[in-house]
Amino acid sequence: MVVDGGSKDDTVEIGKQSGCRVFEGKWNVGAARNLSLSASTRRFLAHVDSDVQLGWGWLELVKPHFEDVGVVAVSGVTLYGFETDEALMAYCLQSGLIGVGLVNGLNRIP
Repeated sequence: MVVDGGSKDDTVEIGKQSGCRVFEGKWNVGAARNLSLSASTRRFLAHVDSDVQLGWGWLELVKPHFEDVGVVAVSGVTLYGFETDEALMAYCLQSGLIGVGLVNGLNRIP
């Protein structure tokens, strides 16, 4: 399922081509998330905001946490105060929050 709040990229088309149910509208983030929760028919649901880039293997990193019956949500770290994506990436690399490897010639953020 894709709940799109007016993206300017190919999100809607990619969702449709992938066989997803696609909901389009002019929702704020909270309304879009509520719609996804009420319309979902699956056990697990991932909210990925427009300013999020998922690294290779992100699903494999979070899946083990769902085996714990006490877990109702898994979230990543949110960092604020960086003027550019490059500054944020540099901080994350220097601090050890993320690492970079090489997989099939592509940059990989585990």
